[in-house]
Amino acid sequence: MSTEKHELDELLKLPPLVEETMPFSKFLQQLKEHPERADTAAALLVRAIKSRGEVSIEEAEKTSPEQVPYLKMLKAQGIPLYLAFQHVRGSQRTVTRIMKFLEAAAQNGYQLRQMITIIGGPGCGKTFLADALKACIEGEIAYAVKGCPVNENPINLLKLLSPGQLKALADKLEIGELLTDLLKVAGEPCAHCWKQAMKDEQSPNLGPVEVVALRLSSRHAGISAWMPGQGCSLKAALRQGSRGIVDMPEAFSVAKPAPGKTLELDALLDATEARRLTSGSDECSDSHGYLALDAVLLAQSNNGAWKDFIDAQKDPSRFTRRNRILAIPYNTSVSEEIQAYRDFLSIMKARPHLDPLALRVAATLAVASRMKPDIRDSNVPLDLRMRIYDGENIPLHKGFSRLSPSFSETDRWSGAAGASGTKTSAEAGNDALTVADLWEKAGEDEAMIGLNMGLMLSAVSQVSELALSAKGAKHRCVAAMSMLGYLRARIEIELKTPGLTREDKENLERCREHLAEPRSHDASANFVEKEYRRLLRAQFVGAFSPDYEKRAGEIFEKYRLHATAAAVGEAKVFDKSFNRKIDVDTAFLEGIEKLMGKTSEDERNRFRRGLESQFTNLLTEHAAQHGEHEKCPDVQITWRTLPELEKAISRHLDGEIAKVVERMLTDELQLDEAEKVLRAASLKRFDELGYCPHCREVALAYFKEFKLWTNQA
Repeated sequence: MSTEKHELDELLKLPPLVEETMPFSKFLQQLKEHPERADTAAALLVRAIKSRGEVSIEEAEKTSPEQVPYLKMLKAQGIPLYLAFQHVRGSQRTVTRIMKFLEAAAQNGYQLRQMITIIGGPGCGKTFLADALKACIEGEIAYAVKGCPVNENPINLLKLLSPGQLKALADKLEIGELLTDLLKVAGEPCAHCWKQAMKDEQSPNLGPVEVVALRLSSRHAGISAWMPGQGCSLKAALRQGSRGIVDMPEAFSVAKPAPGKTLELDALLDATEARRLTSGSDECSDSHGYLALDAVLLAQSNNGAWKDFIDAQKDPSRFTRRNRILAIPYNTSVSEEIQAYRDFLSIMKARPHLDPLALRVAATLAVASRMKPDIRDSNVPLDLRMRIYDGENIPLHKGFSRLSPSFSETDRWSGAAGASGTKTSAEAGNDALTVADLWEKAGEDEAMIGLNMGLMLSAVSQVSELALSAKGAKHRCVAAMSMLGYLRARIEIELKTPGLTREDKENLERCREHLAEPRSHDASANFVEKEYRRLLRAQFVGAFSPDYEKRAGEIFEKYRLHATAAAVGEAKVFDKSFNRKIDVDTAFLEGIEKLMGKTSEDERNRFRRGLESQFTNLLTEHAAQHGEHEKCPDVQITWRTLPELEKAISRHLDGEIAKVVERMLTDELQLDEAEKVLRAASLKRFDELGYCPHCREVALAYFKEFKLWTNQA
């Protein structure tokens, strides 16, 4: 029993608040090998974030493959995927901006003397993001003067030495340049630390001063939070958060001081630019006047509170020039939105079965509500932008037009979007429209309004509870159509909420339009339902054609072989499958080219002649991206290499599959035994996507009702 208790006690041990105590001289001696021990709070936070690593795309492919295109797109745009913020879904671009600020501060730039204020609507993730930053620094080690009320950096004490002493010390320790850099951002020692050095008034000495390796903690020191009117003073929060981070939720909710009082936020004026705060001592003297402050200052606010606060100031620049304002938009990645819902569902004690597209329906509405319906200098429709934002590779040129042949509104099966008017990646060059172009055209104010995450998690929770509590229901599940119906009802309820702002009301009315029920079977689907149809159709294609990639590859190889021969005027080609020469299949070539929008003979011949050169150019460009001594990974030329050819092959193959799907699902009684076996195997593959029998029947009935095997989705 005693052995078991001892083992349990060992398992329950916590790390000590002070990891190590050492003489000041030892701390200085170790700086040459460990210069990071004298880091500022900003540098410590950057190091802590980076030490947690980045998301592995290889691992993501195993655990959440639907997120991989989005993650790859971010990597291609040079946006890091910090693991520390992985749970703050869709925050990668915002985190990158915060990290650039912190990295500049860590290099002792002017940002070291500024605070960050993150501004965003309710439920955009401000608090979640702030908590993630605090979690990064929780448990990190900062070296501080023992007993100091602000745990100040021991380097500060060196400012008590004369220039001659400092030079001799730097020479002795061989840290001349390092010591010079450290002293540039050191603060003035506080009275407490000064008194430690002055204990022996006859021969004051820094030697006896002790340094502690302090473990930062929100419960002890180095991490603090302050909110106006919550009891704790801002000065107290600044003292506790020194050497770490000070979080200030709703910091600007009080715009004016109470009568006869000073504005508490005035403490931030010195805390930023001068990196100090008043000691709070009743004694008036230079030594008691200030405490050195080294902390990352993070404020949170909504747009209204920040505007009211600035408008109430006689000199707004006092705060604006000491502030880096970062707008926090709502998430605009569908796959990240879905993952946020899954994160939430994972903590529920009981969960219904969810149709594989149910959460996507909700996420589509949420993201659509946050994105601008149209953006300047671009006619890229919202649904296409949404897919590009989520990492889908849809090459477009900058002259893209909704009405041009670049894009067909009916092209929803394979997910391709390039066409005759769209240049290939090899042709497009600087004219290619990238996701970064779309972000820039949308502007930084995109996604600042919309359905917030709190509302959406509430919706996911409620629809789950309804499914679990439905009386008489044989199936405890949420079909995609059930989610669609619930969202329609929920938006109507939200529209009746008293006190809605004009922007909120307009946004909810736009959501109502996105969810509007088709007036007839022949009418176009609403925005959300149209996306559902596209995805449902793709699922059935995969189920009824598991060899899709193989067949597409065969069509590509046939086209490449015959097109190359036709380009040089040859009438025959050697076909390996027949092991003999056969006639060039011009009807097949023209059929594929027609799907690319190349209807004239001149267009067809020009494309055929340039086909192999396009492949050569792509391989050359790929090789050029790697240095002379860098190993260039193998690149395979496949049916997906040229976007417009990929689209044409998809449409050609989709047309063949559509006929099979239609027969399998509408002529069940006329099927022979082999066809019945194929139908059963196909539906089994469909079930393996995550459908329960009930959800499968709902999806199948919908698929048949709207004849989604046609191109009219």
